[in-house]
Amino acid sequence: FMVFVDVNIVNVALPRIQKVFHTGEQGLQWAVAGYSLGMAAVLMSCALLGDRYGRRRSFVFGVTLFVVSSIVCVLPVSLAVFTVARVIQGLGAAFISVLSLALLSHSFPNPRMKARAISNWMAIGMVGAASAPALGGLMVDGLGWRSVFLVNVPLGAIVWLLTL
Repeated sequence: FMVFVDVNIVNVALPRIQKVFHTGEQGLQWAVAGYSLGMAAVLMSCALLGDRYGRRRSFVFGVTLFVVSSIVCVLPVSLAVFTVARVIQGLGAAFISVLSLALLSHSFPNPRMKARAISNWMAIGMVGAASAPALGGLMVDGLGWRSVFLVNVPLGAIVWLLTL
C-alpha cells in the first residue's frame, strides 16, 4: 500500500518542492526519476536477498530504508540530498514490493487461498494508487508538502510492528 501511494502522492507536491529548492523542471525530474531508478536497480535482486537473509528480515530492512529516507526527504538541505533520499526510498520500495508478495505467497500454501490473498494485496495497492493524488492534494494544501513524506512514518511503523 505504502509503495503504491508514494508513487503517486509525491507528484502533487512537486510544484511546492520546486519552490523550496529553487529549481527548474530538470532538477525535479531527477528527484522523481531517482525513486524509479533506485527501485529498478535492486528489484530483481530482492527475492534472492530475501531467500539468503530471510524474507521477513529483508522486508523489515526495506520498510526501514523507506521510512528513514522519507524522513530525510522532509529536511530541505538541498536538492541533491532530496534526490539521494528519493533513490534510497526507491530501494526500500523495491524490497517492500517484492518481499511483501513473497511473504504473502509463503503464508498461503493453498493455491486457492494464495490467489485470494494476492488479489486482495493487489486491490489494496490499487486503491492506494488511485486515492493518492486526491489524498496528496488535501495533504499538501492542508499540511504542506512535507506531509506527503511524513505520512510514511506512521504507516511504516505499523507495518514494521506487525511484521516483527
